[in-house]
Amino acid sequence: MLTKSQTDTILAALRFYQQHGMASAGEAIQDIATNMGEHRPLDERAIDELCDLLNGAPPPLRLVVHVEGGAVQSVLSERDAGTDVDVYILDYDTDGISDNALTGITQSDGSVSEAIVTVHQAEVVPISASIRLSDVFGETVAEIIDTGPGM
Repeated sequence: MLTKSQTDTILAALRFYQQHGMASAGEAIQDIATNMGEHRPLDERAIDELCDLLNGAPPPLRLVVHVEGGAVQSVLSERDAGTDVDVYILDYDTDGISDNALTGITQSDGSVSEAIVTVHQAEVVPISASIRLSDVFGETVAEIIDTGPGM
């Protein structure tokens, strides 16, 4: 467990790094931030999330929607949300779809557009080296495997 002064120092260093960027950090700091080039450094958003975590905020629930051939194959999560998570997919590509499968969606200008709405349950997938969510999220947070088609 970190002390308050240790946490504050880490937060200050992270914010400094965030404000001044990787390029000005110098090679030694770049090596630490990337574990000698093993992964990409955290981006601005990821540093914000890390600072929130250090301040005691729960991490955001992040989902990956796996799409192949224009169709949702699966919805993946790096962790359990503690409750079921329904993910609504809105698809305006309605060519060849029967009218009874379409839903009218009111747009910001008040017009109504037809769309296909499907609901998927987020699936927590075991950690594996096959798919790196860190590549999707742009940081090293979790690795998962998608056992769906085409993977």
